[in-house]
Amino acid sequence: ESPEILTELAAMPPVLWRHETVSDGASGEEFRTDTLVAALDAGNAEPLRQATLSLRQAVGLRKAVLVAANIRAEMTESPTAVRRVVFAHHHAVLDRLEREFTAAGLTVFRLDGTTPPAARAALETAFQAFDGYGIFLGQNDAAKESLTLTQAEQVELVEPSFVTDDNLQMVGRIRRHGQRAEKLIARVWGLARSYDQRVARILADKAALKQK
Repeated sequence: ESPEILTELAAMPPVLWRHETVSDGASGEEFRTDTLVAALDAGNAEPLRQATLSLRQAVGLRKAVLVAANIRAEMTESPTAVRRVVFAHHHAVLDRLEREFTAAGLTVFRLDGTTPPAARAALETAFQAFDGYGIFLGQNDAAKESLTLTQAEQVELVEPSFVTDDNLQMVGRIRRHGQRAEKLIARVWGLARSYDQRVARILADKAALKQK
């Protein structure tokens, strides 16, 4: 980066990291894995990563509709055009989020592992030029690097990575050269009464601490 860009980045506000909880009224007992959460709390993400490959998708699918409803309400209540960046890991969760956002009349720009490399720049350009209510919907690994999405001021991590640096990279898509917002926000979403609620809090806290 040039000295001018580095100076600009240093002057930007830090990202405000928050953890948010959604609930559909269910008990969440089928998603309780306290010993795995304890491992993550102690700094060991591997047991959680290995044990929850299918469990994580089930939680993500349950969260997707709830989180989309929250984001949709916030965006459509704004009197001016709002754009958000939303990340998830599983294709099935991305599919559900896309359906929910599209049904609400929001324009979705989706980038996942199946997106051809040549289309990445076009999606980035289209989102940056868009002046309506838009969602950049990215798959964690496919969209966490290189992209500049500074037309958004807020990132929503529906399925955050268990690796703090990955989450910082995803949110870094909005904290780049050209960002003019006075406040930047990242929200890590958790499912109430499940292991995921605790994980969201841990991951948000770890990211907030590491960015300082």
